[in-house]
Amino acid sequence: MGQEWLKNNLGMELGERGEELLAKIQKSYIKSEKVIRAAQLGEVHRAFRENLKYKEDDLERPEKFKRTAEEIIASGYYHGCSDVGTAIVSVLRRLGVPTIYVQAGRLDWIEKLNNGDLDAEIYGHIFLEVYLEYGWWLYDPTFNLLYPDYDPNNLDLPRRYVAYAKSRDGHETGNINLEENAKKMMIAFQGYDYMGYRDPGYVEVNLKEGQSRKVI
Repeated sequence: MGQEWLKNNLGMELGERGEELLAKIQKSYIKSEKVIRAAQLGEVHRAFRENLKYKEDDLERPEKFKRTAEEIIASGYYHGCSDVGTAIVSVLRRLGVPTIYVQAGRLDWIEKLNNGDLDAEIYGHIFLEVYLEYGWWLYDPTFNLLYPDYDPNNLDLPRRYVAYAKSRDGHETGNINLEENAKKMMIAFQGYDYMGYRDPGYVEVNLKEGQSRKVI
């Protein structure tokens, strides 16, 4: 199930530093497991945070959405959720986990857009769909949150986000820089019925804290 989502596109190679990170993860966390378990996602996330540090994007020469997984890992820093998602999605597939890159917009921005505020700051987020023991689960790689009762057919996501694109990575859908991302999000959500959003009420598992709660 989901075998087509094990393949990375050209340009999603990990590079030398990425391969070193992958080997470290395989040795330290995966051991002899053939399939990565849900609990180990948190360990993969920890390995990334030990090797990549957050850095504010350069407002004059923004890099968000531009960089490949290889470039992100080689730099040793990330700018936000798109960088985290781009890097981790490539590694998870190499670890044998079918993974889908999910782009989403936040409901408060969607409401502003459809009430005529075209200059409102655009808010989006990157989630991943990961195929684990019992099917497709939703994973937020930025905040290390897992939603095991996820319904992949429901575009309404937790924390007031709405999915608008699913792909192997952002570049596959043409999101190659901030400007293109903004255009695509505005097109995707223009005319969207934001009043119809329904929070799915998924169970949210914080893999760092080892705690779960119902999202309301």
